[in-house]
Amino acid sequence: TDIAADDAGLAPTDIAADDAGLAPTDIKSERDPEEGTAPVVDPEEGTAPVVDPEEGTAPVVDPEEGTAPVVTSFDAVVAAAVRAASEGGGGVLLVRHADRDPFTPAMTTKQRDGLRLNAAGTARAKAYGERLAVQAAGSGAVLSSPAHRCVETVRQLCPGRAVEKCGEVIIAPSRRSRDHAVFAVAQERLGYDAAVEAWLMDALPDIERSIADRVDAALAFLAARQAPGDPPLLVCAHDLSILAVCQRYGSRRPGDRAVPFLGGVFLPDALLQAAGAAGTGSVPAR
Repeated sequence: TDIAADDAGLAPTDIAADDAGLAPTDIKSERDPEEGTAPVVDPEEGTAPVVDPEEGTAPVVDPEEGTAPVVTSFDAVVAAAVRAASEGGGGVLLVRHADRDPFTPAMTTKQRDGLRLNAAGTARAKAYGERLAVQAAGSGAVLSSPAHRCVETVRQLCPGRAVEKCGEVIIAPSRRSRDHAVFAVAQERLGYDAAVEAWLMDALPDIERSIADRVDAALAFLAARQAPGDPPLLVCAHDLSILAVCQRYGSRRPGDRAVPFLGGVFLPDALLQAAGAAGTGSVPAR
């Protein structure tokens, strides 16, 4: 999903996607290409403005107990996982990668896709990993978008543990898909932010897969890896993936199109299993 982009990238016609590693033609939010970072448009592909997505300013909100997933801080996500584990439950900690440097207009798609954590991001992920170890949350499997920044993030958060790279956690369209091409056209016509908003709202004409279908398929994949009561599963992806999950459950605030570095959501067992049932049989096609 982020194909190489960090965020999953939806890149406009290759958005770089920081997050998700989605490459540009991978919508990525996180506005990290892979991340899904905002549209960083490939300078060679047109004249759409280059926006550094990740530095989103979306507010971090602490979710209330029992509500749909809401983007919150890493510490709050961990606290929710610890609380669930203390009650005999499990779930998924879905977080965005740590800090990376901003994209620049001169960067090629390959350079954006290969952008790694910067020194601040590495240090922050390492510090958070020390807290994670103390609180014993996220003791289960570790999954990551294949994007370098995501893999580097989980290796700092969970040193010594095996990391499984899986594109299934990237919910945005891959750059090779028809939906990504549709998004790319929308970005050139509307601008990145408006195109992301339209994608999240299922308002882009000719898109083949709805947000609900994409999210249900991705969560079905995670649910199959996580039986009720298993230790929490840590998953590092891009902001577009996280925003899509919130949109699916009606908890994305209007206008939110970015997720802070290391921000994310906690998905408890009940939600994960219900989503898994809804998505059974769906293939998280990119």
